[in-house]
Formats: sequence, structure tokens, C-alpha cells
Amino acid sequence: MARGWAGIAAEYDRSFARLCAGAIEPLLDALGAPEGPARLLDAGTGTGIAAAAAFERGWTVTAADAEVDMTAFTAVRVPDADVITASIADLPVGDGTFEAIAANFSINHADHPDRVATELHRVAAPGASIAATIWPWQRTEMNALWSAIMDATGTRPEHVEIPAGEPFERSEAGLSLLLERGGFRDPTARRVDWTFVIAPDDLWAGVTAGLATLGQAYTSTDGVGRERIRAEYERRTADLAIDGLLRFTVEAILAVATA
Repeated sequence: MARGWAGIAAEYDRSFARLCAGAIEPLLDALGAPEGPARLLDAGTGTGIAAAAAFERGWTVTAADAEVDMTAFTAVRVPDADVITASIADLPVGDGTFEAIAANFSINHADHPDRVATELHRVAAPGASIAATIWPWQRTEMNALWSAIMDATGTRPEHVEIPAGEPFERSEAGLSLLLERGGFRDPTARRVDWTFVIAPDDLWAGVTAGLATLGQAYTSTDGVGRERIRAEYERRTADLAIDGLLRFTVEAILAVATA
């Protein structure tokens, strides 16, 4: 994972990991069922939600992430997985190791996504499938909430971290081209959508950890600014919540290709 993810596994798992989990079912469906003993790499595993789901489907799972607290969290969640702490742009495994690769919202956060695509192709066995998801560049319901809170409080991120390396277009064509340049063939991409349901306090845990644009604004400001953000967040989410829960329509890009 990119910079800024260290030491926040619990907060991430409570908040934005649940957001990303909405894409796991279509992502694993796109890979199909394992045929006999088959090895799957969960590239950029985070707290291991996709790894756990893949294991339940019968895959022999290796889960990789650059952050040690993420892999420690995953090792507890999926004790039967082989969990490794390593950048997904430089994996300590041999060529052609995996029959399937799942990359759920990891390529878009990684430094040098071009190198990641090449490395994932290296560790894919001939004929292996990769399924990858990214967030498209578009205004979302959640982003609109973040913008409204920042406008009302006069706060902004001091610095927005952008992954290093050659950028790629966050679209179906852009993700397909990235995988193709990495060595994969016949990429296809489509949109998937779901409703993200979460309690305001759980989503707030991700904000205080510095996640998303509002989280970056929160960690960039002083105590008074943080109090303003918290108060505005509570006011707006109280208006949005139904039966105590927030609901956001979410859309992602899912691409599938073959090694």
C-alpha cells in the first residue's frame, strides 16, 4: 500500500475496509471457482477481508501487504493464509506462482502502479486470471459530504498524497491498458455498484485516522479545526442517517485479464 497507511489497521477495518468490501463478491466471481488445489494472491490485502472470502471459496490464499500492522491483522482474520509483508511491486515469490490474483483497490493506492502490474504478471501462472478494482475519477455522494463539511469549516488538506510513478487514467480503458502494459492479455472492464451502509461513528474512525479527503483535512488542522470538523460531521450525518445508519451509493471499476 502507499504511504500513510501505517498503524491504522483497526481504524481502517472499522471504516473504509467495509466500503471496499462491497466489491469483493463480484471480484471473486470474475475469477471463477478454483479447480482443485489452486493458489490465489490477494495483492494489497489490507485487513484481509478479501483473503478470508477467497479462502471460504476454496482457494489456497497468499495475502500480501506492505504494512506490517495490516498483515498482522490479516494473519488473525485468516490463520490458514500465507501472509507476507511485502510491496506488491516487489513480491518475494517465484515466477508463475499463482493461478489467480485479486487486487481489490490496491493498484490505485500503490506507488508506481505500472510496476505493480508488471510484478503481478510475473507471479501469475500461464493462463491465470487477474481481477482488479479501482475507484473511478468522479464525484460521489461521500465526496460531496466531505466537500460540504470542509467548505462549512474552512478546512482543507495540507497535502494530498498522490502515488508516485506514471499515473494512469481511472477509467475502464485506463485500467485495461495498465494491465495490458503489464503483460496481461484480453482485458475487459465494467462498472460495479453497491450500497455502502455504515454507522456514523464507524466511518468517523477512518476520518480520525487520516483516511479519505476529510481525514486528510482533519489531520492537517489544529485542535479547534478538528472540533469544527467533528461538529459539522455530526450535524450532517445526523440529517443523513436512517435508523442510525448512513447509506452511500458506490461505484467502482472491475477489470479482468489473463496472464
